[in-house]
Amino acid sequence: MILLVGEGDFSFSACLAKAFGSATNMVATSLSSEETLETKHWTNTAHLEYLKKKGCSIFHEVDVYDMNEAQKARRGILQKCKGDGLVLKEKVEFSKKDYHNKTGGGIESNKQFPLEQTFTFKFSLVPKNSW
Repeated sequence: MILLVGEGDFSFSACLAKAFGSATNMVATSLSSEETLETKHWTNTAHLEYLKKKGCSIFHEVDVYDMNEAQKARRGILQKCKGDGLVLKEKVEFSKKDYHNKTGGGIESNKQFPLEQTFTFKFSLVPKNSW
């Protein structure tokens, strides 16, 4: 399962889906609402249509800075993963050393954002005999 947090126009997710030939193992999130994306990132429409066609789970208005909302999103994502036959196997601290934390678009697109309490969540398929 691939979790993408903070997608701007969903172009990165769409590229991954194209490379893999499927997005059924992907969850992509965006801080913006669907309505805001239409005006902020006009290119998102084609990407979202492609991702939906390829089976990607998409969540809007996921704010990783607001920990309450992030926890709600995490619970929602974990529930979605559980429903898709996945189980959380490991939560590890995100390695920041090679990550360039720049915002994705707009007038302040080169502005850095804080990377606090960041983790990588690793999922595994639930064995079919345990369903």
